[in-house]
Amino acid sequence: MESDDPAEGVARGRASTPLSKLLLPMPVGYQLGSDIEGYGNDGELGARQAADLLKAKGKGVYGKKRREYERRIDALGLQGMAMRSYAGIAADVQVEVLVMRMKDKKAVRNFYDLRTELDGYLKLRKGPKVEDHERNAACHLLPEPTEGDKEEKEAQLRGMTCTAYTGEFLVSVAAYGAAPLDGKAIAELLAKQLGHIDSPGEYV
Repeated sequence: MESDDPAEGVARGRASTPLSKLLLPMPVGYQLGSDIEGYGNDGELGARQAADLLKAKGKGVYGKKRREYERRIDALGLQGMAMRSYAGIAADVQVEVLVMRMKDKKAVRNFYDLRTELDGYLKLRKGPKVEDHERNAACHLLPEPTEGDKEEKEAQLRGMTCTAYTGEFLVSVAAYGAAPLDGKAIAELLAKQLGHIDSPGEYV
């Protein structure tokens, strides 16, 4: 029998709304991480705030490309966003996951194509493949540090971003951690997230 206590199981993440239930429950080896852009570490946003947060994720894109990126976000028909941050128990990585519901599948695919195109524009290196989702998920590694001596470079955080879609849902992942960043583990987390959207309950 399920408990009516909303605090029970909070460590695994909220699941009080249809959208929040689509977020992957906290996997073994992780705990709730830091706030995402000041919106908390486990929450849900309405359409307008979700669009603003998605635009903020377009760091490094300027000029015509930036205007096109923001225009496409406005045209998405974004209906809402659930978000959660996962921090490695060993404090070596933080993974931010956004699950967004769109008005239709075509809008989702169009934005996925734009986001992966921008990753190429930013000259990001291809990251690990997401198993069983090679056609609807892509990961890219952020540039390696270029400033400082060897020790300073090694101490700087590494990063990886991923974009994926399934049905009318778009999934955005951003991961940051100490070198060497375990990109394969992050790709596996994304694969589980996509599987949880397609088959809720399978990964709880």
